[in-house]
Amino acid sequence: MGLLSTAADAAVVLFSLAVAAAAPLIDAQAVLPRRLFPAPLVGLHRWYATEFGDYLAAEPPGFFRGLVWLELLLHWPLSVATLYGVLARRPWAGATALAAGVSVVTAMSAVLGEFLVSGRATHKLLQIHCSSARTGRVVFAGTSSFDGRVDHFSSSRSLYLSLCSAPPGVAAMGVVSAAADAAVVLFSLTVAVAAPLIDAQSVLPRHLFPAPLVSLKRWYAREFGDYLVARPPGFLRGLVWLELAFLWPLALATLYGILARRRWAATTSLIAGVSTLTSMSAILGEIVGSKKATLKLLQMYVPFAVFAAIAILRGLCSSAPRGLLYCGRVTNVRLRDVMYSVHRCKLPGRSYYLGIKIWESGI
Repeated sequence: MGLLSTAADAAVVLFSLAVAAAAPLIDAQAVLPRRLFPAPLVGLHRWYATEFGDYLAAEPPGFFRGLVWLELLLHWPLSVATLYGVLARRPWAGATALAAGVSVVTAMSAVLGEFLVSGRATHKLLQIHCSSARTGRVVFAGTSSFDGRVDHFSSSRSLYLSLCSAPPGVAAMGVVSAAADAAVVLFSLTVAVAAPLIDAQSVLPRHLFPAPLVSLKRWYAREFGDYLVARPPGFLRGLVWLELAFLWPLALATLYGILARRRWAATTSLIAGVSTLTSMSAILGEIVGSKKATLKLLQMYVPFAVFAAIAILRGLCSSAPRGLLYCGRVTNVRLRDVMYSVHRCKLPGRSYYLGIKIWESGI
């Protein structure tokens, strides 16, 4: 298990390092004036677009610009934080790596969907973007079990003990948490219903759906002026396939997890929020960039971005430890002895809980 964890950490570090360097130096040229960049970097960007036939980098469309803005504002800081967190062995590095991996997989779904539908992608271009998608999937798979715990123990392990108390403002936090849960439940319920009944019509034959559902989609596209739904472009098809295969089951799991108060609901909420926010960045970038956006259309999509942000915050905050009373690392101790010692602790008037993390000895 230690070898597998080390390999996953190495993949996350390489991935985060690549994003931390490429996002502000190369990718940012798609949305910022090129005079802000040194000539060698501009030349490198042009060489890449020519060598690999990347027409999205050469003449970025609206959806691609939206993804780049998200990369600069969210993904780049996440990658820098993950790089530090993994190297410094911070417990929150699992959450930031998970969010970054999900964001990359979602963005690559939009990009690859555009390539496949347009028919303009070269073999070299598909290779480089498929490699990015695989790397994001590895990062996601390596951290997808993140829930603030490690579920295996060994006598040769070192033990990291955190004894925490409930914070003074727990009542106020409870109200905020309940409001966030309500928002995430509403968001998950909408995705759970709309994905298979409405959104799926963009990629599946319409004869598979009842006539009222087909008419409902046509009415929506006409009423709100949603040209993306009326004639789905390649990037939207890629996002819809990801929604059906990944986000829809995730929304169902999040819905159940929050209502049943499962601890892992924080992780599924974080994943669903990051994936939806990435998708909304591509869609809003395309709508705004095309100058076809109507107020009604923006009012339809912007709330999804807001719900996604709430889901991300809900996932991150639910994983954060509360008021810290003790934090330390000890070795050569049995878990049974630690649990007995904590049971003997006397903390009058304060509630507390035990958080345990296990690492390999000598790390």
